[in-house]
Amino acid sequence: TLATNEDKVRHCLSQPSVATQLDQYLTVTSAAKHKKYWEKAKEFRVDGNDLFRGKRFQEAIDAYNQAIVLASTPDSSHTAEANSELSLGFANRSAVFYHLRQYDNCLSDICDAFKYEYPLNATKLLLRKVNCLVQKGCFGDAVDVVRSQQFVDQSLDKQSETQMKALMDTIESKGAKNRSNCINNTIPKTDLKFVANELMPNASQSLQLCVSSTKGRHIVAKDDINISDVLFMERPYASVLLPQYYRSHCHHCYGKLVDTPVMPCHQCTQVMYCNDECRSEGWQECHQYECGFLDVLHDIGIAHLAFRTVLVCGVGNAIQVAKQSSTSQLSATTPYLNTYESVYALVDHSNDFPIEDSVSYSLVASLLVRLTQKLSLVPKEPQSVDILGGIVLKHILQLITNGHSIASMENVENSSDLCFEDKRIATAIYPTVSLMNHSCDPNVIAIYDKKLLIVRAARGIPKGHQVVNCYGPHCKRMSTKDRRTALMDQYFFACDCSPCVSGAEDKS
Repeated sequence: TLATNEDKVRHCLSQPSVATQLDQYLTVTSAAKHKKYWEKAKEFRVDGNDLFRGKRFQEAIDAYNQAIVLASTPDSSHTAEANSELSLGFANRSAVFYHLRQYDNCLSDICDAFKYEYPLNATKLLLRKVNCLVQKGCFGDAVDVVRSQQFVDQSLDKQSETQMKALMDTIESKGAKNRSNCINNTIPKTDLKFVANELMPNASQSLQLCVSSTKGRHIVAKDDINISDVLFMERPYASVLLPQYYRSHCHHCYGKLVDTPVMPCHQCTQVMYCNDECRSEGWQECHQYECGFLDVLHDIGIAHLAFRTVLVCGVGNAIQVAKQSSTSQLSATTPYLNTYESVYALVDHSNDFPIEDSVSYSLVASLLVRLTQKLSLVPKEPQSVDILGGIVLKHILQLITNGHSIASMENVENSSDLCFEDKRIATAIYPTVSLMNHSCDPNVIAIYDKKLLIVRAARGIPKGHQVVNCYGPHCKRMSTKDRRTALMDQYFFACDCSPCVSGAEDKS
């Protein structure tokens, strides 16, 4: 009988037994088992050394990755041995990258080894750095390293002196006419042809947002659209990497961690990044709050994305948007941006879910409210907790019907050949793309470049026709009866697309 999302979460939190159990659950699933452990890091580093000597280079990199993830950032409260593990992990991994001729990765690891207070004689690392620069043809940079005070302060043994002389001879012979420093010769990707819409910057100018009583907000072709035309280019407002890909993909940009020097979180051992920039941006955006609580968030599925949506906006900002929001839908002439306001305006079907589901989702929203309170993120103004509960529950319900899967081409497990397939690696919310209605025979196709969603025309779309996506049930994969049942159960509408109206079965 409770009318609003706020009322439902407030009711759950008002039950003493519920609040107590939620708090106990948060305590039990705390961060203890994901803390840094330098002794274990040392074991992995030693294993990596043995693997490197045995010329099992990829296995050595994997072992050093584990050592780097487990090693703690140097701190005055730690022992000297504990403080040395992180830098030693980077230094040893740089040797493998050098042997594999991955010179950029090697240079990155050498830089990090010194950044985290490399405790041993630096001669070997500096010589490796000079070698990398010479191999890359960066003779000016190589000379700069040799002339640096850090290098001058080193006492070279006979073997190092021999290496140094050979390097200088190479620099003199090959670099005499070119002592310039390294420049980035990477050729950028050619931009796809895409002219943004004035009202919807993430949609093409050939599209128009329309509103009707039967179709709600929907997208229509303003001009004739050709096959393969780019119709949408949008990054998610918020997204969540699936736990099974924490070790294989960057936790921030979702790029594959292949042939790249893995960077760990400074505090936990659960997530990894492809570079320091992603680590810093990921920490600022959400991980500073989620670090230590990812086990809790793993257990609640799509609700993790609801929590992150609030974190991206900021709890206080989200509460202000909820206070100011109107119950009426946005008009077709209102600018539609990739903002929290656009996410908040998406339909949540709050009165359509079965009572059992409503209770379950309300309890999960209550858990996330308690977590937000535990993180001291809830403003002290009256009713903030109630409003936040309503917001979180609203997003959970929205994402059940508006969440998108981010796909990546991944190796097929246990395949003897080099086989790849699209696999869901993350869940996201794309506000603009979510405006498309469903058809079991869609006229668009979605392509992902990490987080970037590119939607292209799968066939020609005449002016005035609706641009439609497939929410999952496709006419080539499911019978009409099964499609209609699935769409009614999850999305609460009776599909009236051409294949459903005709009833023709074609699973070719």
